[in-house]
Amino acid sequence: MRHKTNTRSSLFLMELIIAILFFSLASAVCLRMFAKSHQLSTDASAGNQAVNQTVNVAELIRYDLQNNTRTLSDTYPEADILYSVVSNAADVYNGSVIYFNKSWESCSAELAEYRLVIQAQDSSATLRKYVLSMYSLSDAVDSDTTNCIYELPLSIHIAREAGAHE
Repeated sequence: MRHKTNTRSSLFLMELIIAILFFSLASAVCLRMFAKSHQLSTDASAGNQAVNQTVNVAELIRYDLQNNTRTLSDTYPEADILYSVVSNAADVYNGSVIYFNKSWESCSAELAEYRLVIQAQDSSATLRKYVLSMYSLSDAVDSDTTNCIYELPLSIHIAREAGAHE
């Protein structure tokens, strides 16, 4: 009779071990899914902020070029905004860089998590073309590589004044 009790105990113990292994594997899968969903949420949030900041800068560039002002440098005082000496030159803003911290506020290059680069394309006196690229600096493998998270092509028509001749 003792032998039967021992067998029932060992079967119960094996069943308990199998149940613990099953729940351990299930919890590991759930933890991986939660971690992946958090990463996707963070990436989506960064993507949305990148779009918003890039569009804001594009609108400021458009306003500055159409009204001959310098609102962009007033809005982002810590940015490296490059203005051309000649007001109708095609390279106005070319190479300008605006840095953003983790909270998407303008900051210096040392505190930056994100970088917006403004590159001029082929332009004329009445049409300016730019590409605004937002890069994530925190996802970079080393300091020489960056991850482009958003890119916006921008074309701005500059109206000529009445009576102006080319």
